[in-house]
Amino acid sequence: MSEIEDLVRRLRSLTGYVVATPAPAPTSAIVAPAEKQVGEESLLILQQSLRRHPCFAVFHLSRAEVKCELLKQLEDAVKTPLAIGDDVPEAVTWRVFINNAAEKLEMERLHGVFKNARQRIHGAKDKLFCRLGIDDAPVLDQVGNGYACPWNVLTILENGILFGEGDFAEQEKTQLEVPNATASILQNTGRVYANTFDTMAWLHLLHQMMSFPVSSVRTVWHAALYHFPTAGPLVCTYARLEMAALAKKTRLVACCSETDTKDVYEGYLRLLNVFYRHLPLAFSCELYSLFFLSQRSMCSQTAHRLICCTAPACAATLVCYRRAHRYGCST
Repeated sequence: MSEIEDLVRRLRSLTGYVVATPAPAPTSAIVAPAEKQVGEESLLILQQSLRRHPCFAVFHLSRAEVKCELLKQLEDAVKTPLAIGDDVPEAVTWRVFINNAAEKLEMERLHGVFKNARQRIHGAKDKLFCRLGIDDAPVLDQVGNGYACPWNVLTILENGILFGEGDFAEQEKTQLEVPNATASILQNTGRVYANTFDTMAWLHLLHQMMSFPVSSVRTVWHAALYHFPTAGPLVCTYARLEMAALAKKTRLVACCSETDTKDVYEGYLRLLNVFYRHLPLAFSCELYSLFFLSQRSMCSQTAHRLICCTAPACAATLVCYRRAHRYGCST
């Protein structure tokens, strides 16, 4: 029988005859799951949290008053049960996201400074809680009901990791990395690694970074801001880059998908954190004007026009007042 089958195969090969084969069963197309959409209530929660960001809620307070406010937020959060399960309210879910976003952005900020940024952040938090007399600190999944902007945003901003404070000398620093780096960029990153305060190397490096999208070289900008937080022109340049990047994205109020919403929100939070950290340190009227202008996507158009008109006139006065009031100086 095998010889007959072999002969049949040979004849088919010579004549080009092909036996009809049954058509394969149709396979159903794999449809990607639809991305989760964000409702108006969720967008309102996120907008409200930005309006209650420490830049607007506690920036006018003294240092002692800021610590008191943070203590209240922490005590409120620690009394709240963990946000676990499917029946968690939508507002709580988004506040947990904000807590985690603040942690994520702090990791991003210190990624180019410390080799083990996570350990540095946790250590700074523990010291902050110790100074506040808190033995049982809340976890990120615990958010109070009385605060639109959850506790970890202010905690991250007040953790003291700025300008080489704390145990910077004891922490192992990291080498800056730039995508598609040229020989000149590698040389400058090596120089700033060898000498953190080589200002000429930093200037050359940052000038080279201007040709990159800010999203790909944030590590370099954050490292420069960490080491030179009082350099007004540097802070202004970085703030303008972030504002330009945000201007290319969908406004938060117009976001639909969850991914876009979270990305845009993190962009706003990143920018406001920069203002909170550097406005009291960088004596810059331009930076204050940028602070007012940055509210365009968070405020109504009427409020924005009012802010834009008054910013140039009052920026200098506000800078002097806020610096003096916050650090206990006399004007």
